[in-house]
Amino acid sequence: MTETVNHLNVVDYVLIVVSLLVSLGIGAYYAFAKQTTEDLLVGGRKMSPLPIAASMMVTYFSAISMLGMDSSLEISFGIKVPN
Repeated sequence: MTETVNHLNVVDYVLIVVSLLVSLGIGAYYAFAKQTTEDLLVGGRKMSPLPIAASMMVTYFSAISMLGMDSSLEISFGIKVPN
């Protein structure tokens, strides 16, 4: 039985680098923007409840999915994830 190994193409590498540069650019922009301590900690108290609720929900579900992934894979597919 022959295994095929998929490698990344040039387009894949370009997309990875562009996404990292965009993320770095956003971080650099906000790092040097004029901010107070209140802006940093609580967003200047100008955020509506929707983005706050979305952030809390995504954080909660991400943690739950990481904790439950091992047992879920073993039960559903018989895959043993090494610890």
